Amino acid sequence: MIPNDDVVITRNGNKLYVKDTQGTEYWVSPRNGVESVYIGGNSFHRSLYNLDSLKIKNSIVRFSYNNGNSYTERNINQIANFKITPNLSENYEQLVRLPRYEKTESITSFSEGLISKIQFDNGEVIFLYSNDANAAFPDGLAYRKDLNNNMGIALRRIIVTNQDKGYKL
Repeated sequence: MIPNDDVVITRNGNKLYVKDTQGTEYWVSPRNGVESVYIGGNSFHRSLYNLDSLKIKNSIVRFSYNNGNSYTERNINQIANFKITPNLSENYEQLVRLPRYEKTESITSFSEGLISKIQFDNGEVIFLYSNDANAAFPDGLAYRKDLNNNMGIALRRIIVTNQDKGYKL
């Protein structure tokens, strides 16, 4: 386990290259992000690194993320302050009175790169989403109704082909 193993980790810009003790090589890069907008500012963070390719011995597996999903959440925090302690004697410092009611709002947006294809020697796995051709929901809609901005898509079909085995699923 890291840090006791001789694992090589190299950063190139925002991408990472990892080579483990068995010689397996991994290339990863950021795909997902979270942005928060709140009173006083905003922030953006890359929240997940996805696998771009994997090399085991002389075989390379490539991962493609051509589809994207995004949605927004509105966050409302409400606080009601009640005085539960009686007035203390004059020997104690009087605390600053809190407002009776406080309300803050923020918005959090999520975006994620969705895997669309895995390519390997003599085969591939294809992921079809609701906004892909011929993959919409039965009612004809391409976007999920439970997400608020008509941008949420759903995985609808997975196609596996392998020329060596002579099959397509």
